[in-house]
Amino acid sequence: MTGKRLHRNKYIEIADYIEERINNGTYQDGAPLPPIRELAKYFAVSPQTVNKATTSLASKGILETRQGSGCVVSRGIKVAPAGKIAMLIDQNRSVQLKKLDLPENYHSKDIYLAYSIKMGDRNFPPVFIDYYSKAETISEDEKKELLKYSGFIVQGTLPECYIKFFAENRKPAVFINRTVPKYADGLFGAVLISEAKILDAFNYFASLGHSKILLAYPEFWKETPIQEHRLAHAEKAAEQTFQDDLYEIEHFCYVRKSKESLLKFKELHAAGFKAAFCFNDIAALDIYLFAHESALGIPSQFSVIGFDDIFAGRVAIPALTTIRVDRNLLVEKAFKIVDRLITLTGNKILVEHLETELLIRKSAYICS
Repeated sequence: MTGKRLHRNKYIEIADYIEERINNGTYQDGAPLPPIRELAKYFAVSPQTVNKATTSLASKGILETRQGSGCVVSRGIKVAPAGKIAMLIDQNRSVQLKKLDLPENYHSKDIYLAYSIKMGDRNFPPVFIDYYSKAETISEDEKKELLKYSGFIVQGTLPECYIKFFAENRKPAVFINRTVPKYADGLFGAVLISEAKILDAFNYFASLGHSKILLAYPEFWKETPIQEHRLAHAEKAAEQTFQDDLYEIEHFCYVRKSKESLLKFKELHAAGFKAAFCFNDIAALDIYLFAHESALGIPSQFSVIGFDDIFAGRVAIPALTTIRVDRNLLVEKAFKIVDRLITLTGNKILVEHLETELLIRKSAYICS
C-alpha cells in the first residue's frame, strides 16, 4: 500500500475509503482488512484514528471485529448455513405463485411444491426470489439478500449480471431445464429434461398409421429456447421414424380462443393432419378444445400426445397420452448438485439429465 493524504475529517474519510473498496469488491465479504497499524501508516494517522473509522463501520454492520482476526468484512450478513437454498424465479413465473390452481401452472406448481418439501426436510422455510429476466444490474439491497443463501435453484433464464455476481461470490446456482451459459465461470449446474422419448411418441403415432402430424404450440411460447429445442427433437424424431417413407410435419402455432387459429386447425385437419405432438400438456389440452370446437372426437378422429404429465392431463377426457417428467426427481437432482458444488474449492459446472417415459393412455388411436 502506498500512502494517502487526507483532506477532511480523518476518520470519516478513512471509513468512506474502506466502504468504497468493500462495495467495489476489493475487500470481499468475510475477508479481513489490512492490520490497523498498516492502515494507520497508509493514511499517515494514529492507530486510534483508524480504530475510530472501523468502529464507525462496525456500527453500520459493514465490519465485524473477531478475536485474532482483526476487522472482517461482514456487511451485517451472517454466513448462510449449508442447505439454505433459495429458488430464483423470473417475474413471469412469480405471477404463477398466486395462480397455481390454473392448469397452465401445474408444471411449475409441482416444482415449487417439491422444492418446498425438500426445504422442509432441511428445517428451513422455502424462499422464492423473483428477478427481472432482462435485468442489467443488481441493486445493493438485492445483493445483500442473495448473499444470505448458500445456493440457488433457478427457474428461468438468468441475466448475465446474476451469473457474474454468483461467480464472484462463489454462490452455486443450478438451472432447471436450462443450459449453463458458456461464459459462466464459477459454481454452476443444470438438470436437463431428456427429449429422447419423443422418438417413442412418433414411433407410436406411426404404429397407429399417422404420417401427417402437427407440431402444436401456443404463440406466447414461440421462439423460446425450450420450445425450439423440443420441436427440433420432434422434427428429428419424425425423420428417424419414417425415414424414406412419405410423411408430413406441419408447425401449428396458435393463439388461444382465436377464430383464425380455429380456422387454420380445421384446414389442416381437412388436409389430412389427424394427429398432433404438442410442446407440453397445456398445448395438448388446447388442441382438445380446437378438436371439440371442430366437432372432432378424440381419439377417434384426432390423436394427441403431450409432454410433462400434469394433473389436468390425467383427468382429461380422454386421459392424455404424454411423456412423463418426474418433477420431484428433477428438483431432488438440483438439490444434490447444489450440495456438491458447495463443497468444492475450484470452479465447476455439473450437468445431469432427467430421463422421461412415454405414458400411453387414451388420446391417440388408429388413423381412420
